[in-house]
Amino acid sequence: MKKTRGVIYIATGEKYINEVLVSAASLKKHMPDLPVTLFSDLDVKSSYFDKILKIKNPVFGFEDKVRYMYKSPYDLTLFLDTDTYICDDVSELFDLLNRFDIAVAHVPTKNKSSIIGTPESFVLIDTGIILFKKSLKIKKLFSEWLRLYNLDKKRGYIRLKSGLKSLENKIKWKEKGIPDALNFNKVLYNSKIRFVTLTKEYDFRAKCGFVNWKVKILHRRNWDFALVESIINSYSSPRVFFWSFDRLHVFPLDRRFGLSTGLFRRFGFL
Repeated sequence: MKKTRGVIYIATGEKYINEVLVSAASLKKHMPDLPVTLFSDLDVKSSYFDKILKIKNPVFGFEDKVRYMYKSPYDLTLFLDTDTYICDDVSELFDLLNRFDIAVAHVPTKNKSSIIGTPESFVLIDTGIILFKKSLKIKKLFSEWLRLYNLDKKRGYIRLKSGLKSLENKIKWKEKGIPDALNFNKVLYNSKIRFVTLTKEYDFRAKCGFVNWKVKILHRRNWDFALVESIINSYSSPRVFFWSFDRLHVFPLDRRFGLSTGLFRRFGFL
């Protein structure tokens, strides 16, 4: 029997509904036949969604995502944050699930592995884009993720840059609750799940770096997606990029020297 595949979004509150409509529109533009399901507390009417499932008693934070992700109606699922934008067909991602249980991308920020007790060499995983195949071990992974999340919630702790800080120490509960990514990383690291990491082309959100081919998924809030897409994909060859004063700069690499001659000319070195 052929496995079903599709995309899910989890959005609670009007702000995130507005975001998800933009993301889903971009997805349907490039993959009109790929089923899309929205989990939400609101009654949303849009042709971008093939199915809308109701979230009862939403928390309006990360917990909604942790609780509902495995409730996907598909065998093979691509979960996308609401602040994503699809620039091209990404259906090839599902082929990874022929070999792996789950596919994820690295966080673009400073590594914080020490907080969860993993080696510094274990670069933390972002939970904004997750591709997974339903199975007993993946179900256990998500269940343990939710268990640890709720455990932190009951203890009254919130994750900050310096580690764990008690809410009693005048730290207010943030709007979205306890961040979910650290517990996900802890569970994934201690599991026997076969996972593969995605390149920046499938989760473009870093402030600087390198891309090798067409960027297919943008991932950041408050971006002019059409503008960012036109700039980063103005070249299809290997290129470096960085943000400066809210502007994205892109420079192709010189194939002979492996350096960006345009970058050197831009700053007066050539």
